[in-house]
Amino acid sequence: MATSPSAPGQSYGRCCRTPLHRTARPVTLLRWLLAASWLVCAAGTIAVAVLSAKTVLISGAVLLMLAAAILVLARYTRSGMCAWIALAHLGICILFYLLVVLRNWNPAQAQALFAIMGAIYSIAILPLIWQARQNLRKTHIPGICDGCGYQLRGLVEPRCPECGTAFSQSELQPATGGTICSSLLPTE
Repeated sequence: MATSPSAPGQSYGRCCRTPLHRTARPVTLLRWLLAASWLVCAAGTIAVAVLSAKTVLISGAVLLMLAAAILVLARYTRSGMCAWIALAHLGICILFYLLVVLRNWNPAQAQALFAIMGAIYSIAILPLIWQARQNLRKTHIPGICDGCGYQLRGLVEPRCPECGTAFSQSELQPATGGTICSSLLPTE
């Protein structure tokens, strides 16, 4: 399935070395996941303090899933700070689990300590999440629309055809598309 080299954003087979571009969509999703992870930390801390330590079973599972998603997107977008935040989320979940298992705590014994530790963690991680979200907002990838992630190569006007976002004239590059694999060229 060969396509013309002038088609923007097309790769031409597995043997070609086309660079992977970070698009705006994963960055936006990562920013939302970071905010959601802090909300889960804060809500989980409040639920443990007000209701019971058993609520950490729900908030911990949700935080684990969010941390895994953040870790994957942090790797994709090459955001080291987001990866460290995801690892911190995983670490606090593992710490709570190990405290219950190794100490054989019941919910009443764990409630006060979990509320204090959760509050400290939520307060400590908030500036890191804020900074990571701000850094992601400033991310600009040349040749990629900041609004929607559309590849801007080969366009004649300095406006994204997908979402209408304006961009600078320097982003208007000729469409190169990458190298065509020799296995895809027609044989005579």
